[in-house]
Amino acid sequence: MLSFTALNACAESKGQEADSTDSRSNAVDETLLTTGLWQVPGNLKIQSDTLATESAMRRLFGSYNPAEKASFWAVDREAELAEIYAAEEFPFELRTEMIKADVSRANAVVFVFATKPEKIFFDCRICAPDISVAVFRKEAGPAWRLDLYQRIDPMGHYGTPPETDFIDIGPNHRAISFASGDLHMGFNTSWSGWFARVGDTYKLVFSATTYFDNEGTCEVPETGNAPCVEYSTEIEIVETDAEYYEIHTTTTGRDITPENEVLDAASEKLWRFNGEEYAVFEERKPD
Repeated sequence: MLSFTALNACAESKGQEADSTDSRSNAVDETLLTTGLWQVPGNLKIQSDTLATESAMRRLFGSYNPAEKASFWAVDREAELAEIYAAEEFPFELRTEMIKADVSRANAVVFVFATKPEKIFFDCRICAPDISVAVFRKEAGPAWRLDLYQRIDPMGHYGTPPETDFIDIGPNHRAISFASGDLHMGFNTSWSGWFARVGDTYKLVFSATTYFDNEGTCEVPETGNAPCVEYSTEIEIVETDAEYYEIHTTTTGRDITPENEVLDAASEKLWRFNGEEYAVFEERKPD
């Protein structure tokens, strides 16, 4: 995991809070910025009636560039990174952007962020931005308190984050839905994964391969003339009276084993939340 320090190139944003009502509680710690040692605060409160993206990112990451709509960081030289980059490339710039915000609840705001290198080549298939989430809750005052900040996982391709959305998985539960696809070595795959807060952390509660084909590698001698196959999965949320809704998936098409054996992929599955994640409760296959 990369360790992040605030990039002082964004010094024009230091300590400025356009929506602050209490300069002492909202001011960015100048000592942290001066020394370049910055950590996301564990106890953060923003005095404001409304929570602006700029204000949240400035307080979370120590800097914000309004023109770029991004926060910028400097990354330290670490053993893991030193194997990839030359010494003269350190420190190098990272860019954090807000990719989605959930403002559907009156007393809570959820931000999803993507972080990637700014001036180093990051346009490859496995170049996935680092995804993180922050949850703010409304308090009296008025004020917004940071309830949770968590790094989720690197996701996406070619420096681009996955398609991101918020979905209801229960009357009082929301999930962050990520969808991504990949074409590699003749295999075309699409994936959907849902992260939801369980207790004090966000975790993967549901995932499914939504599309697969081997069009780029089938029926050629190099693969033993493997048959061409294709399958897809439709995902439906079924509203119930339970705390968490059910999920119904329908898969159609054909799959293939590493031994080139073709399998009927058709099935219908009913998924229920077991307290930690969604698990298959019932499965039906065609006769």
